[in-house]
Amino acid sequence: KTYHVDKFLTAKECGVHLITVFDVDWENNQDKIKMYLKSLLTTQKKIVARKCTVSIIDNITACDFVDKYHIQGANKATMKINYGLFYEDELMAIMSFGKLRMSKTKEGQFELHRYCVKDGYTIVGGANKLLKAFEKDYSPKYILSYSMNDYFVGCIYERLGFTNGGQCTPRYYWYLRGKEMKREMCRLKYLKKDFPELLQEAYNKDVPNKEDYVMLKLGACKVYRSGTTKWEKFYDNLEEV
Repeated sequence: KTYHVDKFLTAKECGVHLITVFDVDWENNQDKIKMYLKSLLTTQKKIVARKCTVSIIDNITACDFVDKYHIQGANKATMKINYGLFYEDELMAIMSFGKLRMSKTKEGQFELHRYCVKDGYTIVGGANKLLKAFEKDYSPKYILSYSMNDYFVGCIYERLGFTNGGQCTPRYYWYLRGKEMKREMCRLKYLKKDFPELLQEAYNKDVPNKEDYVMLKLGACKVYRSGTTKWEKFYDNLEEV
């Protein structure tokens, strides 16, 4: 369960940026993975943030940009507050905020959902400029965010004043006959519909994890990812949420 996250943390302690590319991601997201690897390994055009302007942008524009340039793509349901960084009237970077996804959102609490830059460019100080614009407009008390350990080590959060909140439980997927089955589609209500006999067998045997029982009987392999790192920024000397 913790194989990949342990490997990620060990590499990070040694100063190594470990990137884990799962075959299902390579098959479904190859172009953006290549774009991301290229951004790490080749010289990018540099623009300084002080030569850029910040504007609030609409959800459609933000999601289109993020879908094009962020390896995880956009999340239209959560990206509600979007700031764009413009250089000579061209959109170069985006930072998006919204409500907390995993817990009830209290007043002054926000989640930073996405930050990405146009392919081929590095905006020196860009993330900081976008964050400061949001802070000025919304006066947050707390900002939460997550970095995906498969690809990111979270250096940008450290530069923005976030603290490392630890590791989240690694997500998993099922690998069956060369295809990925997301865990959301292997809930009992779906297994009852698709594999009623196997699920009934699991109930008859009173197995503790019925999802595992059915999927393993089907010959699937349970694959845990590298997990995510939780990042938090507290304001006004708040010590807890």
